[in-house]
Amino acid sequence: MFISKLDSFPITNLLKNCLNKKLKIILTIAILVIGAGSYLLVTFWPFEGGGKPEPPAQDQADDQQKDTGDQNGDAQAPPSDQDGDTGDQQTPDEDGDGDDQGDGDEQDTPDLDKLYRDYIQAYNEYVDLLIQGLGDTEEGRAAEEKSNQAKEKYEQAKSGQDGDTTPPDDQEPPVGEIEISKVTASSSLPPEEGYVYEPAMTIDQDTYTAWVEAADDDGVGEWIKYSLANPAEVNSVKIFPGYASSEIVYFKNNRVKKVSIEFSDGQTQEFELADLYEMQTIQLPGAVTTDYIKITILETWPGSKFDDTCIAEIEIE
Repeated sequence: MFISKLDSFPITNLLKNCLNKKLKIILTIAILVIGAGSYLLVTFWPFEGGGKPEPPAQDQADDQQKDTGDQNGDAQAPPSDQDGDTGDQQTPDEDGDGDDQGDGDEQDTPDLDKLYRDYIQAYNEYVDLLIQGLGDTEEGRAAEEKSNQAKEKYEQAKSGQDGDTTPPDDQEPPVGEIEISKVTASSSLPPEEGYVYEPAMTIDQDTYTAWVEAADDDGVGEWIKYSLANPAEVNSVKIFPGYASSEIVYFKNNRVKKVSIEFSDGQTQEFELADLYEMQTIQLPGAVTTDYIKITILETWPGSKFDDTCIAEIEIE
């Protein structure tokens, strides 16, 4: 009875209300802290590498700026020139008097930023078609050609601004220069969450992407074929025989252990690869003149988690 009477006093009710308000404030603060911590954990936690097909950045230091938005055609704004200029303050040589480092040409310095943006836009358009499964159509081939041309213009301009006065290698091309015109495969894993696994990913000079076969088993018997623009003399084939976005991902998936290489003259040669996280060179016994190379998977190293066989990069020399 004493307690019930005590509860009836106004000061007791006041103390209860104060305690309830303090508890509410403490609970609110705790919820806000937990929510903020969860957001920071999800946003900044370093996830494993993936297979996003991004174009090479302007410099190696720019690789960290690759954005998953590039898959949707949202080209990331490229950084400015190395000296901080935007390229529009360059002054052409006015009269060839040698004042402008002996150039003598009345040409403006190319705008690297614009060329890079053009390249990124063309590349994104091509990737969008690949995601839709239209890479092997006339539209897809035209988009690929446009992307390659934009890339070549950008790289030539960048080489000139870096002070490289050596004539480009393609000024006097060697006889039988190797030029890949088309890449096909027996099967390819369909795009998933923005990742593309088409055979063209093996010639994009990006080890973060890969061709992944889509067979139900370990991929033995699956093949990838490189058609050349003209018959060329081939001496070696370089291959990164797995998914190379990271060493962890590499060993989680199947890797190529043994392959056969078929040439247009009908001959086929077999080669074994080491289970190493690196680009490996297959040296042919002798030079072969061919207009295509078909690589067939004969054996695989099993992955620790997935049963898909992957090839990150191929180079034909």
